[in-house]
Amino acid sequence: MDNGGVNATRIPASTPNGHLPEFYSVAQHSVLCSQLVAPEFAFEALMHDAAEAYCQDIPAPLKTLLPDYQRIETFVDGLIRFKYNLPPKQSAVVKYADLTMLATERRDLDIDDGMAENAILREGKAHEH
Repeated sequence: MDNGGVNATRIPASTPNGHLPEFYSVAQHSVLCSQLVAPEFAFEALMHDAAEAYCQDIPAPLKTLLPDYQRIETFVDGLIRFKYNLPPKQSAVVKYADLTMLATERRDLDIDDGMAENAILREGKAHEH
């Protein structure tokens, strides 16, 4: 990667208040994801958040409220996938590694982003109907 990849290594991964006790980058997250998958998926896992080098990392709850941002990020992701001969859609194994890392980060970095509570509320509402 060129300048965009370098920039991503300087931007801390998103947290609700934007601060962690120690620096933790999107690049670190991606490297760790790449280590969770079989070798044939490692490069795709390494690159799974590459669009954030150009579009920035936005927390998922906010991202859902920004359809224009989502379209731009999807477009940039598609360009990166094409350039590096990655599958057009993220592989299930890479998505699972990403979710595993996100859960691990929330636990190990003590991130309370309200996502657990939101999931519990959604689950409860689903059972009410």
